[in-house]
This record gives sequence, structure tokens and C-alpha cells, in this order.
Amino acid sequence: MRLRTLKKRNFRYVFIVTSLTLLFLFIRNYHNNVKPCPNSTEWPLDRDMDDMCLINYIRKYRMELPSQLPYNMSSESMNRASTIMSSQLMGMDHFWTDAVFFAEKMIPEEKRTKRFFECGASNGEFMSQTYFAERFLGWTGMLVEADMYYFNIMKEKHRKAYQFSLCASTSTKSNKATFLHVEKWRNNGTELFVPGNGQIMDEDKDIPDGFKTDGTKLVDVFCVPIYSIMKAINMLSLDIFFLDVEGPELEILKTIPFEKIDVSIFVVEHNNVSGKLKKLEEFFSEKGYFLQESSVIDSLFIRKEYLGNAKEEFSKLFYARLYEWLSISPIRD
Repeated sequence: MRLRTLKKRNFRYVFIVTSLTLLFLFIRNYHNNVKPCPNSTEWPLDRDMDDMCLINYIRKYRMELPSQLPYNMSSESMNRASTIMSSQLMGMDHFWTDAVFFAEKMIPEEKRTKRFFECGASNGEFMSQTYFAERFLGWTGMLVEADMYYFNIMKEKHRKAYQFSLCASTSTKSNKATFLHVEKWRNNGTELFVPGNGQIMDEDKDIPDGFKTDGTKLVDVFCVPIYSIMKAINMLSLDIFFLDVEGPELEILKTIPFEKIDVSIFVVEHNNVSGKLKKLEEFFSEKGYFLQESSVIDSLFIRKEYLGNAKEEFSKLFYARLYEWLSISPIRD
């Protein structure tokens, strides 16, 4: 009897010691695999999209709050043209305004957020995809620009949206990338000062010949997943997502966890690259979106549930909508 009791007691000791040992090994292994948060402004590289070190870093070092100051644009005449879609007035396409028109007219009011996400915001004014909705219709949202030169200019415009000095990652983790900073570009041999045509470059590539002008250089930029930016201000529901990053749009879209966000409309640049539009259409179809319209530059994808009146409403000519909105007064100064 005493022998049996002793065996039971020894078994308990062995069980307790084994359990504590396994627990110690698990905790040590966990801490070895979980990276500590970096100090100060050091880039938190190779972090998952929902890593709190990454999200807190974005909030503290890479985000500007919506401005409370009056707008500070180049000129009021340029403002007006820009807000009513300067791209159309300059002979380009008009999907940016079409997207806002669709959201305002056809998304049910109880589902409308009046929020946007603009990735590739440049200086926040020239050919802005979101300024009209922000100033004249009271929208807000997120403006993302990788080029610090143009981001710093955008801060001085006093936009009423969150501004992020970040690059959109083509991975589900944060990383460093090489960015082509362009202050001028060539047009038939003539250098024009315009907001940059910056883009992420392959590591082994040099500055393209067409961009070798004064002020053009390669710089390192910090890239994070789109979801991390949305999570930083907990703005996961949007009316419109504008994506214009001069090339890796599809790769960036593939990083987004669509089951965790709610976006009604996507406007995506496809750059007239052969086959890219078809791939975008296939991608969005799987996610529950329909290609509403497309040009040689941009494509507009809408949630299939909003297709009911879309064709009829979009039959209105762009200039009819333009005339309607030209009479709108700014909501914000």
C-alpha cells in the first residue's frame, strides 16, 4: 500500500516537473520568436500586418492627424478645377469623380461612410483623387504617400484627412523598398515641374533614362501592408479605395484581408499594361466586385450588390454631373 502511494507521489512530481519544464521551454521559445519593439524611430521591419509594434510605430512616427487649419492650396482657381476633376479637364479620364458620384447617389445612406483611402496621394492637391469629396462633400479618410518630399508639401495643404508617410507593401509584412523620387519629368524633351511620378523599383535597376533629370534619385522607403494603415486608426469601412502606385497595384491588393475590411468601390490604375486589367477583373470578381467602367489608365470596380441602378445612373454624361457639382459650395474652408 505504501509502495503504491509512493509511486503515485513520484508520478505527480515527475508530471509537475515535466509540465514546468515544457512551460519554460515554450515561454523561452515564444520570446525568442517574438521580436521586441524597435527603439525610437527605427523601422520595424518584417512585421505581420496586425503586429502591434508596427501599428503603434505608424501611429507615433508616420501619421499626421486631419488639419484644423484653413486649406492652403496653390490657388483657388486651381482648387476648383482640381476638385471637379482636373484630370478630365486636362484630357484624361474621370473615374475619380465617377466613383464619388456613385457613392453619393447609389450606396444606401445607412451603409455610406463618406470615407476614402487614397494610396499615391502625391502633394494632396495636383490631380487629387479625393480633394473634391473632402472639401465639397464633407468626406474624410486616409492619404498615403511614400515620397517624403511630396508628403511634406501635402502637410502644408492642411487636408482634413489622416496622412501617412508610408509605402504600400507588396507583402503581408513590413519591409524596405527602393523608391524612384521624381521632381521633374520630360515631355517631348521639355522638363516640366509636376508632382512626382515616383514608383517602387526593383533592387537591381537603375534610374530609367526618361527620368534622369535634376532632382531624380533613388531613396529607401518604409513599406507596410495596407491593412496595417487602416488598423492604425481603426478605419476598416470605406466608400472608396483609390490605388495609384505606378505598377504594383495587383500585388498590393493581394495583401489585403478582404474578410476584415468593408470597401464599396475600388478605383485602380492599370497603366494600360497588357493583360493587367483582365487580371484585376478576375481578382475583383472573386472578391464580389464588378468592373463598372475602364479606360486606358484606371478601372472602377463596385460591389455587386450595388449594381441595380448603376447602369442607368452612369448613362448620364460626365459633363452633366460636372455641371451639377459646379454649383456646390465648399463645406470646409
